[in-house]
Amino acid sequence: MLRTKVKTGKDSDRLTLRSHPSKRTPRSSNAVTPKDLAPTLSAGYESPILKTLRWQMAEQPAIELNRKSMFDCFAPMVKIQTSGTVLPFRPYDYQSELISTIAANNQTVVVKSRQMGISETICCYLLMRSVTEPGFGAIVFSKTQDDSAKLGKRIRDMALSLGALCPELATESAKKLAFKKLGGIDFLPVTARSARGIPSVSVIFFDEAAFIDGIDGVYQAAVPTLSMLGDKGKVIFNSTPNGRSGLFYRLMISGPDDKKNSVIACKEIAKATNNIQAFERLAHHTRSWVTKGWAKVFLHWRVHPIYGADSNWAENTRVDRQLTRPQWDQEYELAFSEGSTSVFPIDLIDVAAIGRWSEPKAGRKYVMGIDPSFGGSDHFVALVWEIYQGHYSLVSEYAASHTSKTINIHRVVGLIDLYKPVNVSIEVNSGGGIILEDLIKKRSGVNWHEVVTSNRSKIENTDRVVLLMERQAIEFPADSSLAKEMPHFVEAIGAKMRSTTRTRAAESGFHDDSVMACAVSFANMDEWGDRVNQRTPQQGILG
Repeated sequence: MLRTKVKTGKDSDRLTLRSHPSKRTPRSSNAVTPKDLAPTLSAGYESPILKTLRWQMAEQPAIELNRKSMFDCFAPMVKIQTSGTVLPFRPYDYQSELISTIAANNQTVVVKSRQMGISETICCYLLMRSVTEPGFGAIVFSKTQDDSAKLGKRIRDMALSLGALCPELATESAKKLAFKKLGGIDFLPVTARSARGIPSVSVIFFDEAAFIDGIDGVYQAAVPTLSMLGDKGKVIFNSTPNGRSGLFYRLMISGPDDKKNSVIACKEIAKATNNIQAFERLAHHTRSWVTKGWAKVFLHWRVHPIYGADSNWAENTRVDRQLTRPQWDQEYELAFSEGSTSVFPIDLIDVAAIGRWSEPKAGRKYVMGIDPSFGGSDHFVALVWEIYQGHYSLVSEYAASHTSKTINIHRVVGLIDLYKPVNVSIEVNSGGGIILEDLIKKRSGVNWHEVVTSNRSKIENTDRVVLLMERQAIEFPADSSLAKEMPHFVEAIGAKMRSTTRTRAAESGFHDDSVMACAVSFANMDEWGDRVNQRTPQQGILG
């Protein structure tokens, strides 16, 4: 594996100041020799490309060795499409610097403007390691199968552009590219299956990570695999912002000994201010923070030597792409926006999203909340909560759409038999009463509670959940449907005669079925409190 020596000060968080990317100057680092740059390989097999790279690095003038890396030598060997023209890939300084940061750290989180060529840069890095390192393996995760296929094609095109230097292929398909006696890359969309049986690989790359549903489960499944590799394992997250929720956002605002406000840094970088003290400048308008194997890299469009040199580029691009100001801010100005109408504050969601799925435990009691549906795109949701010492943990979830009533009832009955809840609350609006009648026929001995939802009760019941979150009395897994829906559950206020009407529902394009199942779960807490904690109904569970 490529290792470069970087001279740092006493503070391990600090990186060296770099010049504008259009001006390539030597880095202030210790002298690096071709021997240092060349990776050490096992098994005695050496790829033709590696031999060529070693020769190229040995031929570099001494002044170039301070900044020349293996990636800088490899990248021009591949060809990429640029503005309809196929040309050798010659990385800009910010792209080379990013690869150096990735090579030196176990986890790298990149927040960037669009059109920065970052996905392509990282793909080129993965290809370089695949064609030079025996046993190297990488997985590239994308939002959809289509996105995954596009990235796979991009890397295959790069590989084929190597011509005679391209190693012999062992596997070539839409899902995998592997080279004989060397490494390979898998291209996968994030699905429910993705978290199962992740193979031992050297690098896991999440492209457009902020927009991937289900990324939490895959990331949690990947951590044990990467930890087995120690310093050699790497995980890379790359994305434009997508609101203040989800794994990508949590990673941006967290990390070992993190006292640095990433969101504020993004705002100041977007404003082209130069007074950020918490983050060191890598290049013009580009900043990074590194500590204990973690790296965060901030890439604003001004770092691009072409975009940054054109004073009209931003406005022309916004007009050409017909982007609203909020859309432009998110896609190009590193803006982690948060709507002022969100019912569940993001910071409360982050604190609560620490739960784990679990089987029934002896001596624990459980309650369940159900938001039924009758097919279509709406989800039938049942949530099971463990109650222990006044704390509520989501331990099991059934959420399904486009399923029959028979299947939904069967799954709910299965959860009831498994967890034996002391109370089951169900919304009976819009045909929910029919579902309840069928459930009573299956399990008549259950303490059933009917919840009739109105606009007023929806506000009251969701406020109760917010109160529990404020008291840190509730938790749920980060990959639950509840955690995904909460950031998009909003309140709207509209004028009606001389008064105002408050309504709460999911934003357009999102669901709130799990939120409603959660609200229904706790709708009658005062009534089942005595069954849980031997308190009177008047005392309630919150006491």
